[in-house]
Amino acid sequence: MRTSVRSDSRRSRLAVTLAFTSTLALTGALTVACGGAPTPPAGPSVSAGPATPAVPSAPDLQAQFAAALRGPQPGDAVVTYAVFAPGTPEKRALTKLTAAVGAAFRSPPPELAEAARRATSGGLGADALDVSLAPVDAELPLNVAVIAEAAGPLGPAIASAGQVAFVRYAGAPRAEHGQISGAALAAVTVARTLEAPAIVDLSTLEALPVEAFVAAATPAPDLRTHVRVLPVEGEDGRLTVKTRGLARFGKPDLEGPPVAPTELQTAGARFMQVLEGVWTAPGPVGPGFVAAGSALSPCASPPETWDHECVSYTK
Repeated sequence: MRTSVRSDSRRSRLAVTLAFTSTLALTGALTVACGGAPTPPAGPSVSAGPATPAVPSAPDLQAQFAAALRGPQPGDAVVTYAVFAPGTPEKRALTKLTAAVGAAFRSPPPELAEAARRATSGGLGADALDVSLAPVDAELPLNVAVIAEAAGPLGPAIASAGQVAFVRYAGAPRAEHGQISGAALAAVTVARTLEAPAIVDLSTLEALPVEAFVAAATPAPDLRTHVRVLPVEGEDGRLTVKTRGLARFGKPDLEGPPVAPTELQTAGARFMQVLEGVWTAPGPVGPGFVAAGSALSPCASPPETWDHECVSYTK
């Protein structure tokens, strides 16, 4: 398992309901942490504060933290969970977390045994995951205030958290979508170890109490449960239907053409046809791919509004 720590003072037929979401929740909360925006070679910006006695090689650890959130490659599946917890990282906290995650893969709790089976059926073990830990006041590649605002009742606990652990997979999609189940198993383990109240999915910005997350992680991952379909209002009042979360399955997010609100029902039905074409494609999907008769092209919207890769269509 790849680990890093900062110790200084920081989703067959579709039945998806279109649900409005705040544009703020799509644009301001995260970039590198979920693989959304192109990642500079040096990784996220981190301060070069002095090393503490507990961590004598802070520069190396900062580099590891950047590597843990490195940009994924085209066609990769990207899964990132953030675990917000009280307190601050303690000495050897990351060692404790990685040991707990390894133990959970070897002997999972009964309620997560099926998630562990899916993960290991695809050959995914704890060593395929990146786990990192940082104080919340670090220069993190996400906006904690926006995430807290989008989290509803869990917002205050997230806003007041003193430390955050990232559990991330970036690599080839695994059998049975094991990358999602394995990362979920690790995230629950980390949350329980840190006595954290919530886990945030950085692909969809959904925050769940830990035990509700366990229940959500039990069924096999699919498009209905793991991808959000969102009509987002632009400055001109038109609506653009988008997805968040397809990156977890190694697929690019999808974006439709902007339409007037009165055209949303028709546009939404067409969007679902194209989305099914993307979802059921047996191989990589990218610009030039034809889904349900529509040729796909790169998205024109800002990279921070989608997750890892994005394709669009005009008709």
